[in-house]
Amino acid sequence: MRIAEVVGQPSVARLIARLIARSRLPHASMVEGVPGCGRRTVARAIAQALLCARPIDGDACGTCPACALCAAGTHPDLVSTPHDSESEDIPVDLLRDDIVARAYESPLMGERRVFILYSVERLQNAAANVLLKVLEEPPAGAYFIATTAQASAVLKTIRSRAQLYRLQPLAASDVAVVLGRAGIPTAEAHARSERSAGGHRGLWGDISPVPLEDLRALSRDGLRSEIVARVIDALPTSVTAEQEAAGRTVSAEQRRVLRQWLVALAHDFQRELRQDPSLALALRMERLANLHHDIARNLSPRLIIEALALDQERRRA
Repeated sequence: MRIAEVVGQPSVARLIARLIARSRLPHASMVEGVPGCGRRTVARAIAQALLCARPIDGDACGTCPACALCAAGTHPDLVSTPHDSESEDIPVDLLRDDIVARAYESPLMGERRVFILYSVERLQNAAANVLLKVLEEPPAGAYFIATTAQASAVLKTIRSRAQLYRLQPLAASDVAVVLGRAGIPTAEAHARSERSAGGHRGLWGDISPVPLEDLRALSRDGLRSEIVARVIDALPTSVTAEQEAAGRTVSAEQRRVLRQWLVALAHDFQRELRQDPSLALALRMERLANLHHDIARNLSPRLIIEALALDQERRRA
């Protein structure tokens, strides 16, 4: 994927290509955006542009052997963490052995090595400390690209050392383009795109609805047992055969879904904050970031949902 082929993010795409062309791209970048807006696509496009043997104006040529390997996911100098959003965290051993240790190795094909860290908000303190050392003094030619649904949920020590690029939610027309590229017929792609919420995630099949109004009510009005029960009832109660074969549990699936709900709520608050920059909304945003860390600590979904409401109760007291 070339940077020029990224859908719906023209400003960010132009900026990144310009920085690469001028050899000014920071060694650590962070790509933020709602699920389905193209975070992973942008990260891979940046990586391909950095590894391309014949770059054109800061973008990949798309035809050289390096580009072919990037497209196939087999370039030896491109390393990434698993991007399965169901993963509870990024293991320390994986970060130490597959990312940090390899960052100090010489590139195998060109002059650069690129490391993509998907959903970097999953990093906990121990793993973050391992990564922090290499971010503070990155080896020559090593580039780190992190993705996140919410930058404020990323540990501050990591966030402060990366240049942040914020992606915009996709317009329905852009979502239709993405679905069309995936082979979905035009009419069906347009029909599905009208149900999007700024991204294509979840539009490949059935959509899992976000109980946004109930979550807003808990955050705004405090603890109400009937709403807590309704939100908990909306969480999945089983896993698919594929998820079970991969070792996923019901509680892990519930935490994954709850994480997505909190991201949707955060972006809803962000839109409201632009119109009404109140302290109350800013405090709710801060609380949501803390709840992401609670999810990563494997707290039960009920405790996290109740914590969303109890924080409002404490502010009233």
